[in-house]
Amino acid sequence: MENINLDNIEVKDGEFKKYLTEDGEYVVSVSGVDQGVSTNTGTPYLKFECKTENDEYINISLYLTEKAMWRFKKFIMALGHPGTGTVNPLQIANQCIGRSLKIVCNHPETIDPVTNQKVAGKYLEVKDFMAC
Repeated sequence: MENINLDNIEVKDGEFKKYLTEDGEYVVSVSGVDQGVSTNTGTPYLKFECKTENDEYINISLYLTEKAMWRFKKFIMALGHPGTGTVNPLQIANQCIGRSLKIVCNHPETIDPVTNQKVAGKYLEVKDFMAC
């Protein structure tokens, strides 16, 4: 990697995105999409960046396997796609940018390794999505 000159780079405050942290239902709009492949399993996925009206973000990753394809179909149907026919997932995903849906988020329970008790998990997860 080449050296870079930082002398003329201005450090800015408040440029980081704020992410959802609370359980609940939210109306979000798709603001971007990336495709990737899981480093653990080699499974292809689409990652949708979604934003609330309060400029809070959440990422929704949908794996493109036969077993998980129902989630992708449900997601695009919530965004107005009929969910029929043969489609290119990335093309459909890009068509979803700017569209809105309702999501349900929570912190799934996990077991505390010290107390062996059920506790709320550390990370917020999207448990469901539907048309708004």
